[in-house]
Amino acid sequence: VTILCGTVKVPEERNKVGGKQLPLSFAILRATSRYPEPDPVVYLEGGPGGSAMTMLSLLDRLFKPWRDRRDILIYDQRSAGISGASVTCDQALSANIVDIIKAGQAIPSAERMKACIGELEKQGVPLAAYDTTQNALDLPLVTTALGYGAYNIYGISYGTKLALEVMRVAPQNVRSVIIDGVAPSW
Repeated sequence: VTILCGTVKVPEERNKVGGKQLPLSFAILRATSRYPEPDPVVYLEGGPGGSAMTMLSLLDRLFKPWRDRRDILIYDQRSAGISGASVTCDQALSANIVDIIKAGQAIPSAERMKACIGELEKQGVPLAAYDTTQNALDLPLVTTALGYGAYNIYGISYGTKLALEVMRVAPQNVRSVIIDGVAPSW
């Protein structure tokens, strides 16, 4: 009753009519008021590549005070978390899993990144479709598909960079933006 989950499909490549659609997983934490404000708060996770959906219970607690008046919209960006199946490097991970676990590296080595990129290119994944600008252009599609007009953005870490990009390339319907823990431009 208070949380609605699902997927919204967005085009992988915006210039290809009828092309592949990417399912972006979302959760709406419904406002607890009988008469909530119409504009939700959209949470933009950090990373890049962080999964907001896997932190749903934490985000539910953090945004609880805001839910008295507004819905909270959480989603995993393209190539992140539950929405990341289209860019998974299964072979590169399998071939290096022991070294990855031993090293405890959160950031893969240059060799592993090259192997992953090669695997994705072999699969025909258009890597240029997976950047901050494309993530920013997804946000209005997600909010519109879920029936919202205006919305507010709350971004942390990489989500701050993404919020700035939304304001640059898709500012329509953005009511306000909170930038928390600014990610450097580089």
